[in-house]
This record gives sequence, C-alpha cells and structure tokens, in this order.
Amino acid sequence: AKGDSGPFSDNFDAGPKPDWKPINGNWTMSNGRYTVIDINAGEMYSTFLEGKKWNNVSISVDVTLARTGAGIVDKDIATICPKITSAGEKICFGLSDSDQAYWYITRKGVDGNRVSKASIDARSGQTVHVKIEVRNGVFAAYINDTKVNELYNATFPSGSIELGQRYGSWGSSFLPMSFD
Repeated sequence: AKGDSGPFSDNFDAGPKPDWKPINGNWTMSNGRYTVIDINAGEMYSTFLEGKKWNNVSISVDVTLARTGAGIVDKDIATICPKITSAGEKICFGLSDSDQAYWYITRKGVDGNRVSKASIDARSGQTVHVKIEVRNGVFAAYINDTKVNELYNATFPSGSIELGQRYGSWGSSFLPMSFD
C-alpha cells in the first residue's frame, strides 16, 4: 500500500537491527531473543521501529511468557502495537498474566480500556506464536494459529510498530519476527 515502509525482518541473532529504538528500558539481545532487563515495579518498557510506517501489516513473533511472582495480578506480559503515531497514540495487542489476550487503544497518552478480550491457555514459561494482521482497519490477532479476537478501527491509517513489556513480565522476550 502507498506509504508503506516495505518488508522488514529481524531474527535477533546478531543483536537487534539498528532500526529498533528503545523509548525506555535497557533492551538486550541474547540467544536470538530481544528482551528488557532490570524491570522495575509499575514501569513500562518499549522499543519501536524508527522512521518506518506501515498501512497494512502482518507481524509474526514468538513471545515467551513469564511472571514475577505472587501478588502480580492482571499485568501486561507483552504488548505488540502494529500502529503507533508520532504523538504516541496507538493500537496494541496485549497478553496478561491472567491468561487474557486483548486489544487496547491509547489516545493522547491515556491508556484506554481493554476491548475484544479473550481467554487463552498460556502459562508462565510457555512460548506462544503471535500473529497480528492489519488490513483496511481490521486488527486480527492469532495465538498458535488460532484467531483469538479482532477489532475494527480506522483512526490511525498508518503507523510504526512498537514492542512493549511491563513489570509482571520479567523474562518475557520477543523471538525472531518478520513484518510484511
């Protein structure tokens, strides 16, 4: 589609490509995994593809789920945002440690409510394959090749891609991925 940045892939074998720009957090590559180290309570860590924008996109990524311990309830384990604008507005797909998968929309820096929530069978230490497809405003999410939910939103016709982790996600990591 017009304005797309074109194909992109990163297997994290030799470190993340220089296109990745951490917004915050110390991101590192180890054994082909891209992850955050030194996660602190209540903080959000994210990295995005600088200078690239897509209209329609397909994202394929493996996410290893992890939890920090007792008392952490319903925290984001990992988020994949196929659309993020320069103003920080975004549409994201998230996995939580309460075994939920959901979409949420952030406008003007304020997190929105989770929409299109679905229960999933995903446990700590398990790696799940996540595929995100965005076509003409339809955002569909698949886990292990099964569609879990979707939403329609034409608010952001194009945007960059962001990966994120929160406290509650110690050990979560993003494995080799590709964007079409």
